[in-house]
Amino acid sequence: MANDPSYFIVASRIVRPGQVYRVLVTIYRSAAPINVRASLQRNGIELSSAVQLCKESIPETLLLRMPTNSLPGTYKLWIEGNVNEYFGGNVFHNETKLKFEQRFMTIFVTTDKPVYMQGQTVRFRAMPVTTDLKSFSDSIDIYMLDPRGTIMRRWLSRQTNLGMYSCLE
Repeated sequence: MANDPSYFIVASRIVRPGQVYRVLVTIYRSAAPINVRASLQRNGIELSSAVQLCKESIPETLLLRMPTNSLPGTYKLWIEGNVNEYFGGNVFHNETKLKFEQRFMTIFVTTDKPVYMQGQTVRFRAMPVTTDLKSFSDSIDIYMLDPRGTIMRRWLSRQTNLGMYSCLE
């Protein structure tokens, strides 16, 4: 029992759409390298997986990409380690429930004036950033609403320039 392989795994409990989910794995007391397989599952269906051959005392990172169109559900991280030596077999397995967070970005908006009067042109800049504070480089849809929630103006499929969109119309 004292010579059985052991492992140390670190991963976030939160998953978000479109982000890379990282799993850090370190194997201890193992005579042979261990194949570690990690998978992200939603309602029992595998969304993403990664496999890495891990050697003793060398930390390895498995990268799993969450789909951008991910929806709420029951998410789990499944990890297993296998040895392919003489006797082979399963060394360990673990299943952990994860928390899904829909929000994967924050949008900072600045305007050229603090207050506008009727008929004045609104000029603004929008800067979307992801939860790891990197600029969002895909196209964005912008909607300007009145206090009752009615759409006053919209800008569809606008490409950001170095992570920022400026509307100076």
